[in-house]
Order: sequence, then C-alpha cells, then structure tokens
Amino acid sequence: MGEKLKFSFSVKSLSNQDQKLIIDYRIHFVKANGKPSVKVFKLKNLILGPKEQVEIEKVHHIKEVTTRDYYDGLHIIDVQVNGVIKKSGRFTLSGAQKKQ
Repeated sequence: MGEKLKFSFSVKSLSNQDQKLIIDYRIHFVKANGKPSVKVFKLKNLILGPKEQVEIEKVHHIKEVTTRDYYDGLHIIDVQVNGVIKKSGRFTLSGAQKKQ
C-alpha cells in the first residue's frame, strides 16, 4: 500500500496500413472473499503507422481511495488492445488496511 506499480510494454504493428488502437489495462483486484474483481483503466488512444513500434510506460498508484478497498494477495494486470488481452502479469499486494 502506498507504493507505485510501474509497468511498460511495446506495441508493434505488423500491418501495412495505419491502425487505430485503444490501449487499456485491467487490474484484477482481490476482494475480501479472495476472488478477483476486474477494473479497466484507460491508457492511450493512438494511430500506429505501418510497421511502427511504440513503447508505453505507466505508473499506477496503489493508494487508499473511497471507491475501492484493497486486500492483500496476488493481483493480475492485463494489457488490452482494441478489447483483446495481449499480455498479463502479476504483482503481490501487502499491507492493505483491513476495514473494521
């Protein structure tokens, strides 16, 4: 808790035409019952030229917010391009405050 989750990835076009991309990331937050709850975060809209590659970096702050309770455990993060999941990773959260 109170830390930053930093991640980066590359997107490369294999097409011979411009491509309009909507890039989001999803975090599967652990709920109180231990099951995941997915939240989608908007990241970037762009047009990628033929055979072009772009590097994307993001910092997601893990901090107390009124709309979400955090729980310790293994969380999953996905990168999604035009609604299709392209890459997944994992991180462990510890030190989350328990609600009384």
